[in-house]
Amino acid sequence: ILPDGSFVSVDNNQWTKESNDIFEKGVFTEITKLGESFLEFRGSSENSVFSGYYLVKSFETQNEMEVLVLQPVDINVSGIFSNGESITLQRKINVE
Repeated sequence: ILPDGSFVSVDNNQWTKESNDIFEKGVFTEITKLGESFLEFRGSSENSVFSGYYLVKSFETQNEMEVLVLQPVDINVSGIFSNGESITLQRKINVE
């Protein structure tokens, strides 16, 4: 779930985002550059919410939620630079 209430699904290196009557989809892959792991997202439209490279931080909360923070970045020969606001995704952890 994104802060705006839209839902994001991720499966088999594909993603979808649903919000009201808006539906977006795309693909992603994990890559390593300059010694760091990133997710590279490509959307089906030019103005897609997920597009480009993201540094991923993952942690679990005490209330059985997993939180992923996706920080958009630019990567070039000079280094890695933050590029915009981070996106926070949450999901409930299955506890048996």
